[in-house]
Amino acid sequence: MTALQKSGPGSNDPSLAVDGNTSTCSRTKANSSDNGSSLYNWQILVGNSPGLLSMHRCTVLKVHGHRLTSVCDGTPDRQIRTRYVVVLNTHAPVVVCEFKILTCAQFRFGEDCEQSCLCHDLEEECDLMDGSCRSGCRDGRWGQGCQLECVESYGPGCMYQCGHCANMTSCDPVTGMCLTSDCDPGWRGPKCDIQCQPGYYGLDCTSICGHCRHGVTCDPRDGRCDGGCAPGWAGDQCDQRCQADRHGENCLFACGACRNRCDPVTGLCPSGCAPGWQGRFCTIECLPGTYGPDCEAKCPQCWELVCDKETGECQQGCQQGLRGQHCNSSCPVGSYGRECAGRCGRCLAQEVCSVTDGACPGGCEPGYNGTQCHNVCDPGYYGEGCMACGFCTAQLPCDLLTGKCPAGCVMGFDGDRCDTAKAFVESSNNYLDYVLPLNFILVGGVLTFVFACLIVKSRREELYPYSHTRLPE
Repeated sequence: MTALQKSGPGSNDPSLAVDGNTSTCSRTKANSSDNGSSLYNWQILVGNSPGLLSMHRCTVLKVHGHRLTSVCDGTPDRQIRTRYVVVLNTHAPVVVCEFKILTCAQFRFGEDCEQSCLCHDLEEECDLMDGSCRSGCRDGRWGQGCQLECVESYGPGCMYQCGHCANMTSCDPVTGMCLTSDCDPGWRGPKCDIQCQPGYYGLDCTSICGHCRHGVTCDPRDGRCDGGCAPGWAGDQCDQRCQADRHGENCLFACGACRNRCDPVTGLCPSGCAPGWQGRFCTIECLPGTYGPDCEAKCPQCWELVCDKETGECQQGCQQGLRGQHCNSSCPVGSYGRECAGRCGRCLAQEVCSVTDGACPGGCEPGYNGTQCHNVCDPGYYGEGCMACGFCTAQLPCDLLTGKCPAGCVMGFDGDRCDTAKAFVESSNNYLDYVLPLNFILVGGVLTFVFACLIVKSRREELYPYSHTRLPE
């Protein structure tokens, strides 16, 4: 309600104050002889009848120079309906050039009705002055006149917190929906207020958790396994299978010498061990004398039974009489011993010698002796077993193979080998040829024996001169 007044003459016709023309004025009557003219002494009453006692008194709000503003409010249970407006002034008369009764449009409030009502009850008209609502504010609004919008919250009275919207953006203050329609990793739903279900993580909860230790679910934001990985798995998300040579929790342990890969969880070798190893985890080397996968093979006839634990090769050579990397071949004919380095001797009848020690089982060829028949008979010996030669003349050796004396026999012997004594013939010639030399030999032998005895006796006497003398008493 606004009244425009000015001092000066005016008509007593009250219609001139409401004719919409500010150049035509109406003059009020004075109730006293006070010539003061103050708008603060005004009283404005409204009602459906002209009786002052039944009318409702309004409140003067503002006075701006010649302009006065007043508001006539009703009570919560009664609205103001009026046909009459009475302006009272207890002092000097006032000239009123224009009197207007103004009100805000529906659902508007404020001094200039510039603000909208935001009541929870959409049919409620808010307070014309401060916009307050008996039903409270609409969803997403709060504060005086419900003019403040929810921040990081939504709903009636901003009582609900926004979800986990992407990039820390706010949600719709009314519905709580994320304005970007995207959620932070680990959250889902229209309001981004539902955490990923166990076993999933990441944007929109579409990524599957790895193999966390003890079956614990991963971090719904980044998929990390805070307690480590289950046996057989590694990586921040425990989604990387152990490499072929690793096993156990976080793949910390090295596999044994498995034939293929070990079990990434237990470390066992399901396909067995590689050559040279044995045991459940293939961590035990083959014992001496064994080789190959799981050490199931026996070393061949290697020297001292030592072979390569993986291949079975005889690295130190073979036992006597054998050859080859695995010592599975016998020495070739004519050789024997370790590495078949020995050569057979002169075995009888060209018989093959023993491949182990080179011995000739049937003996040696004539003119040779020894275990391997490598030794030539000593001078004076011949034939099989190196028999003694006969009585060859001039002390010449006999033939190595036949035993024959190349220059003939000494006197008294004959035959191819000079090993047969001649028969005795009683003739002078025979006597002189055979008996006389023998007599000389016998006589010479006797004389030599006697001479030797005399020398020995003389020597004893020199050493023991009193051996036959009785010592004095």
